[in-house]
Amino acid sequence: MEPVRLLLVEDSDHDAELVLRELRRSAVEVSSLRVQTPAGLREALDQEWDIVICDYSMPKLDVRKVLEAVRAKSSDVPFIVVSGTVGEEAVVELMRAGANDYLLEGSLIRLGPAVAREVREGRAGAERRRAERGREQAEESFRRIIEASPDLILVHREGAVVYANPNAVERLRWNDAGAIDGAQLSAIVMDPDARSQRPDASVTPGRPAPVEQRWRCTDGTTIAVEVVHCEVVFRGALATALIARDLTERHHFASAMVEMDRMAAIGILAAGIGHEINNPLAYVLANLEFVATEIDMLIGELPDEARSRLEPRILDLNQALADTSQGAQRVRTIIADLRTFSRVDETGTLVDVRQVLDASARMAAVQIRQRATIVRKYAEEVSPVLASDSRLGQVFLNLVANAAQALPEGVAPDENRIELKVQDAGEFVEIEISDSGCGIPSDVLPRIFEPFFTTKPAGQGTGLGLGICRRIVTQLGGDISVQSQVGVGTRFLVRLPRAASRHAQKTAATAAGR
Repeated sequence: MEPVRLLLVEDSDHDAELVLRELRRSAVEVSSLRVQTPAGLREALDQEWDIVICDYSMPKLDVRKVLEAVRAKSSDVPFIVVSGTVGEEAVVELMRAGANDYLLEGSLIRLGPAVAREVREGRAGAERRRAERGREQAEESFRRIIEASPDLILVHREGAVVYANPNAVERLRWNDAGAIDGAQLSAIVMDPDARSQRPDASVTPGRPAPVEQRWRCTDGTTIAVEVVHCEVVFRGALATALIARDLTERHHFASAMVEMDRMAAIGILAAGIGHEINNPLAYVLANLEFVATEIDMLIGELPDEARSRLEPRILDLNQALADTSQGAQRVRTIIADLRTFSRVDETGTLVDVRQVLDASARMAAVQIRQRATIVRKYAEEVSPVLASDSRLGQVFLNLVANAAQALPEGVAPDENRIELKVQDAGEFVEIEISDSGCGIPSDVLPRIFEPFFTTKPAGQGTGLGLGICRRIVTQLGGDISVQSQVGVGTRFLVRLPRAASRHAQKTAATAAGR
């Protein structure tokens, strides 16, 4: 046994020598310190001791106060009381208060074995308690790591979920952590593999390989995750942990990049087609103007009788030329609109949102014409915004097309309306696109900007349109919001900083970064 660190609380030199001599006789090696005053006791208790031996009766110290002071410092240090004579009740009281043993001064023969036993048990107990505290601290640290993890973590036994970290609770849209009681993994994992279902040999030894899965949320939506599985001991029993990384945003950005590439490709194609059409279109318009001028000149050269006889046919011919010229001008306008959407650069320029909104409405005219009447409410003076007209046009086209799709078919166009409104509002330009369509249910409304969320039938929508709209508007320093009522209609509000405000923001941001 290692040397025993002994704190001896004793006011008698003779009695102190008896105790130490008995310990030496019992071959108990001690390193001792003797105290006999309250001040000495307080100072001594700042050190660590293996055992305390205390006299029962002392003029300056009360054994009960000494025991309280020792226990206040440590519950692990054994405490032995030594005295001449004492009543049985006093002994019982001290034992209940926390003393480990009691010996009479006239019978110290068992002091050595008692000290050896109490020290051995005290050291073992202290070691157990240290190990337990270390385990508790490790578990607490691990729990904090798990709960702070951005990953989704589920623990299950034989398919029954027994734990979910806060991020999993939130992402799977459980009301709270208590909602996992009784949850089955089969209701969450839509395309499981063997490793996610069994906590035994199906878990691959070593570093687990990630697999991609789709998880079902409690509201019926799904998320894409990358999952690893591993064996764990959870609450004293073997279990399987699923550590999942949410890939939804990654997939969203990948899809958004595909969408941007597609738009860029369409833009390049539109620019090329526009260029090729514009050249012959210029000849057509010029020749139509030439023919109209020549007809007027020829009519002027005809005799009055011939002019009077040919007048009805001449009027029809002029009307046909006017209609043809108007159609050609319409083609030119469409080409100009296509060129607006064909620009692939993101450089901000001064943009009149009214012109971009009109171009978007013309692009969606095929969808709108048979369903609704467009009502424009534009302020006479509207500040320009600093934006890319192609990206802004993408936002407006999406909103206008959605408005058209929300209107019922088979109804006279004058009974439905899409209203376009533009005005300045403080430091912003506000663009409202509203319809008198079916409206959006209140339980769906908060989610319409989420990536991949769509109420359209499979194959008719990716759920990316409104998410991309919000990203574009946010990048321009603005915001987009929606109000809707079922059976009444929907109103989207886009707010963009006026060009002067946007320029001031950029200047301030640049200055702050210096």
